[in-house]
Amino acid sequence: MNINYFMNEAIKEANYAYNNNEVPIGGVLVDIKTNEIIYRSYNRVNKEKNAMHHCEIDLIIHSCIILARKY
Repeated sequence: MNINYFMNEAIKEANYAYNNNEVPIGGVLVDIKTNEIIYRSYNRVNKEKNAMHHCEIDLIIHSCIILARKY
């Protein structure tokens, strides 16, 4: 697993957030068996006017949907 690659992908998401007047937080959730990105996200609190649209929460919600699992 190339951690630097995935960190750079998370930084791209953070830059996207920053360029859209959000707190520059970005993240990716990676399947450690396949080394594929399951989901990527960035903060959308300002855009959505809702504190629940933090990057981390968005990653968890959408990953559970994509994987059809609760963990």
